[in-house]
Amino acid sequence: MVSQQPSYDAAQIIKQIEKVGVLNRVLYFAAHPDDENTRLIAYLSKGKNVETAYFSLTRGDGGQNLIGNEKGALLGIIRTQELLEARKIDGGQQFFSRAIDFGYSKNANETLKHWEKDSLLADAVLVIRKFKPDVIVTRFPPDERAGHGHHTVSAMVAELAFEAAADPNKFPESANKHGTWQVSKLYWNASTWWDKTIPDRAGEYTVVNIGAYDPQLGVSYSEISSHSRSQHQSQGFGMEIQRGNRFEYLKLVKGDSTQPDILQNYVRTWKNVEGGKTIQKQWSKLLKNYDANSPQSSIEELVNLYFSILEMPENPYKTQKAEDVKNLIAACGGLWMEFESEEPLLVRSSRFQFTALAISQSNYPFIIVAQIGGAAYEFSGALGNEYSIVKDEIKSPSKTSNPYWLETKSSTDMFIVKDRNLISQPENNPVITAKFIMSTSKGNIIYERPLIYKWTDRVRGELYRQVNVVDHLSIEFDKKVSLAADNKINLRVRANESAKNVNVQLQFGAGNQSHDEMYFIDSLAKGQTFPVSFSVDSSISSSTEITAAVWEEGSEKFTKSLIEIAYPHIQTQVILPNANLKLINENIIVTRKNIGYIVGSGDEIQVALNELGCKVTVISPETATLETLQKFDGVVVGIRAYNKVEAMKSLSPILNRYVFEGGFVMVQYNTNRGMVTDNLGPYPFKLSRIRVTEEDAMAVKLQRGHPVLQAPNVITNEDFENWVQERGLYFASEWDDRYEPIIGWNDTGEELAKGSLLVTNYGEGQYVFTGISFFRQLPAGVVGAYKLFANLMSYGKDLEAVNK
Repeated sequence: MVSQQPSYDAAQIIKQIEKVGVLNRVLYFAAHPDDENTRLIAYLSKGKNVETAYFSLTRGDGGQNLIGNEKGALLGIIRTQELLEARKIDGGQQFFSRAIDFGYSKNANETLKHWEKDSLLADAVLVIRKFKPDVIVTRFPPDERAGHGHHTVSAMVAELAFEAAADPNKFPESANKHGTWQVSKLYWNASTWWDKTIPDRAGEYTVVNIGAYDPQLGVSYSEISSHSRSQHQSQGFGMEIQRGNRFEYLKLVKGDSTQPDILQNYVRTWKNVEGGKTIQKQWSKLLKNYDANSPQSSIEELVNLYFSILEMPENPYKTQKAEDVKNLIAACGGLWMEFESEEPLLVRSSRFQFTALAISQSNYPFIIVAQIGGAAYEFSGALGNEYSIVKDEIKSPSKTSNPYWLETKSSTDMFIVKDRNLISQPENNPVITAKFIMSTSKGNIIYERPLIYKWTDRVRGELYRQVNVVDHLSIEFDKKVSLAADNKINLRVRANESAKNVNVQLQFGAGNQSHDEMYFIDSLAKGQTFPVSFSVDSSISSSTEITAAVWEEGSEKFTKSLIEIAYPHIQTQVILPNANLKLINENIIVTRKNIGYIVGSGDEIQVALNELGCKVTVISPETATLETLQKFDGVVVGIRAYNKVEAMKSLSPILNRYVFEGGFVMVQYNTNRGMVTDNLGPYPFKLSRIRVTEEDAMAVKLQRGHPVLQAPNVITNEDFENWVQERGLYFASEWDDRYEPIIGWNDTGEELAKGSLLVTNYGEGQYVFTGISFFRQLPAGVVGAYKLFANLMSYGKDLEAVNK
């Protein structure tokens, strides 16, 4: 895990010095995490020494997750961090708009029904005015060729922002703060992925070989890009290392057509800026004199350059370049500074112990004073090659550190951000920073370091994470959805700091009506969790949202959960959502109870089966036999198992045999690319990319009298209301006549898609394929989806026999 401070080797120091002398900037513009062209970003940032940034309209909240069961906002957290890890590798910066990824969208008109066009444009203009790029590059064209409504809209917004950013009358708030900015050119990054004829028409494009080898770094930009791209692990984008020539084709959309080069046929240097001739001379001398065997010899020149840049007239480059020079001073002197907490979670407005440390691993005599919480801490004498350490106690902030875009619940598909200074940032500002003040003959240079928690893992070594500020007490329900079969609601109270005389109470519905029953806990130690159970009245209406409050006698009430997301490839994240549970107070019947489950890529169907009263056992595809399967009433295959689990190729015929001899198998959706076998069922069918993204699309019952629509739960039109995000995806497009299609639906203006749900009898058993997005509907507590899923699980199982 990369630490909180840049660290450069000798070759990278040279690259960074070179970059200080280049003032060009490029903004890459698209819709989602993974849309960015990491090859082009690495080439521009590492090869051309250009400040390069990626502006993603969304955080990828609406996609799928191949590494866990996080969805929605939690998946957006993961993908945000994956982008930041990618940028650490390819050298880019990262920006976002406030748009929420609501899932796949087939065209721009549908997308703009969800997203507020002016808000998107305001965010894009803000980023342009802040970053001030010479060039914008869009990943997609502004039409149907983009293949996704979000993609199309990203290009449309980029073209509008190109003009609006230069107009002081457009979005004056950001104009007043950052000034207006005229971008010189806008290119579309066309791709042979979509159009194989592009190389034959290369004269229409600016062609860039981004696969070049960099002898200073010892790698090609394609290799850097491959490592960057592989950070998108939640999307399964790990890739082989690419080497050799790789060409990118850039189509000029706006700007000066007489200059064919992406950087306007010249590299902007300090000579092109008012007062920059002195800077240019100092930089040239620094670059010429740099000795890789003695980097500390360049520190005095770097210090002089730093103050010369600060003394320049105002320009768009001085702040960033001064920061870059500061980092070079630390890198050349082996200067390392940290600001650490003894624990990763701080209770707000509480006192905690910190450690500030600094070390110089060269012979340069750094004199450093740490300033923390208004107090100054001197390190005795010049730093040496051993840590200088100060310890003390200060007070934590009074506000919790929930991700800023999740602080306020939104009723639309745009995040609400009350602190407008945070808009476009990838993550929160640090909860506390320490200032390490370096004394020089020219004046002080201030380094800021965030408060971090550092620990050592016996396998992975030294690791860092952000420090988060949390409430005194937090609550976690044991599930997202409860069918309340036993009228019990279970939760756990967590003490993030010791507590006494603790009260816990449930609240119901939008009005937060308090439950009569209250639970009392004498005391809780710091870090202790305590289980609490409530009985609920069976008269409570179905689909009621239940929240909870916990408080010490006479103190404020707390209503938040505390969720930690921890994966090896990203920093551990803390999210503080409202604690809630959806209560489905209906008698939903399922006749198969003993279920074997084959895990796919992180769905929560197992939890839903438990709620339906089933006993669920996870089956290992690698070791399962016919005898293994015959212990169960039915087998359910998790989403994308045929994409992810190689052993499904061998298990598939065994599943079919199990069905033939009287078993039941349900296969959930898989993508139609990268399957380990095409034989998903007892009879052939072909998957497609057909999907229905309008969650309110009308459900057409193709077989009105079919048992899966009638028993054991009657499915009515109301059961298809209040679904979330989509109806389903990767439906079957062709199937054997022995399958029965049950439900058809379509997005506006499209033909009826009939392949979302296929059922068949095979031998003595039953088989079901479904592309319906149960993996979204059931965790969201959609009652009708639960009823339909229960019917599918019951198909072929005699209800009367079960009751007997």
